[in-house]
Amino acid sequence: SGSIIGLLFLSELRFYWIFLTAYMFPAFVIERTFATFFIADYESKKRPWISTALFVGIFFICHIEAGFVIFGKLI
Repeated sequence: SGSIIGLLFLSELRFYWIFLTAYMFPAFVIERTFATFFIADYESKKRPWISTALFVGIFFICHIEAGFVIFGKLI
C-alpha cells in the first residue's frame, strides 16, 4: 500500500513537471503581451500581480491536468 501511494505521488510529480515545462513558453508569451500592453511604463512601474497570477494559475492547471492523466478524473 505504501509503495502504491509513493508511486502515485511520484507519477503526479512527474506529470506536473511535464505540464509545467509545456506551459512555460505560453506563460512567457502572456507576460510579454502584458509588457506590450503596458509599454509606456512596464519596466519602471512594478506590477507583481502579473507574474503572481501566471505562477498561481499555471501551478493549479498543471496539478489538475496531472490528476486527470493519472486518475482519469478530477481528484
